[in-house]
Amino acid sequence: MLEVLEKVYKKLCEILSVECGEDVTEEKLLELLEILEKEIVDYKNQLEEYSMTLDAHLEELSKAYEELSTVFEVSNILSVFEYPPKLKEQLSKAFKIVKNAINYDSLIVKIRTPLEKIHLRVSGSLSGEELDKIEEMIDSMSLKKTVIFEPGKSDMVENLLIVPVIGSEKWGYIGFVEKSVKGIFTAADKKIAETVARQIAAAVDRINFVNKEIERQRFLQQLEIARKIQESLFPKVMPNVEGIEISAVSYPAIHVGGDYYDVLEVEGKIYAVVADVSGKGIPAALLMSTVRSTLRTLLENVENLSELVSKLNKRITEDFEEDRFVTMAFFSLDKSGELRVVNAGHDPVYIVKNDRMETVGSSGVPLGILPDWNYDEKVLELEPGTFVVAYTDGVVEARNIKGEEYGFERLEQVLKEFKGSAEELTTKIKDSVFNFSSGAVQHDDTTIMVIKYEGQQD
Repeated sequence: MLEVLEKVYKKLCEILSVECGEDVTEEKLLELLEILEKEIVDYKNQLEEYSMTLDAHLEELSKAYEELSTVFEVSNILSVFEYPPKLKEQLSKAFKIVKNAINYDSLIVKIRTPLEKIHLRVSGSLSGEELDKIEEMIDSMSLKKTVIFEPGKSDMVENLLIVPVIGSEKWGYIGFVEKSVKGIFTAADKKIAETVARQIAAAVDRINFVNKEIERQRFLQQLEIARKIQESLFPKVMPNVEGIEISAVSYPAIHVGGDYYDVLEVEGKIYAVVADVSGKGIPAALLMSTVRSTLRTLLENVENLSELVSKLNKRITEDFEEDRFVTMAFFSLDKSGELRVVNAGHDPVYIVKNDRMETVGSSGVPLGILPDWNYDEKVLELEPGTFVVAYTDGVVEARNIKGEEYGFERLEQVLKEFKGSAEELTTKIKDSVFNFSSGAVQHDDTTIMVIKYEGQQD
């Protein structure tokens, strides 16, 4: 028996890593057993703590997985893009998945897209009237960041989590109302809600971008149609009158311009006009077409240039809006060299013969302002080889990259002692202006007309 106790004693000493004496006594043996018992209890307690910690980690991992799974599924739903978009259907699916993660009781979603207003509601345990009041309260708030109502903050609701949906613009909000199980909205709920809100914002931004691009393409198509219509308003072929050579060009600052020129031949006499309609783009082009059709109608019944301009002014003043007008330079030229000019608020018309240069400045207000204005005309007798040069302010007001204007002096330098055809002078003026303004944005329409009087053939 003593031999067995000695073996047990030595084994306990070995297990407990303590030194053993040579003699085995009952007291020593009981002491070692107490030490062993205490270590066993401590080890058991440690195992329980480790188990609880592991359970907590597993719970956190499970919740993190659930959050990631929710975000991933919502992302898959909202990343599908169709046009026209089906965002309302996508949101309905997405929030069914979100409910599993956030455990909301009721839901209010208001999203504004460029194409529609989306309004989703899930009443849960709340009545429609209760949800109406909560929605009115949220609508009255200026939401810029997430707001959480905890118990006691409002008599209307115990728990409320509101997240604004903000992308390139503020598109709306998501309101999670009450918990479906006892508790409050947590930081984890807030994180999921904000992630979902960002995904919704990205989806609406995408719709907005595509919608703007579609509108831009439609606008470009409309501009192209307007451009073709405008081009059709300019003379395709200049009248062929013996002793008179005509050349004209027009370059809009944008796709569709407001400059206008026209040349007509009536019983051997040339009638020409260069005009600048206020504004740019399609509105200016539409006004230009009105001016053209009215002018051509009046020209059939009016031969006197002053009378023609006065009647045209009266007509378009009635048709134009108050802030619309048009500057015009009119002239008529016959085979004998008689030139008649009416300048209605337009830039000076140049009459050039070798080193002699004369201008015909404005003698009246632009058309479309005062309906009863009487316009005076100037009469000149041209010598063979004389040029008549009319243009719009896009020529003299053209700017270079330094912000300097082309101006009248540069134009006059081109005109001085020029010898050549009307077409060559038109090209020379155009090249001079565009070379000067090279690298700068063309800020106004540019139109040039040159008429050269060659004289009557013997």
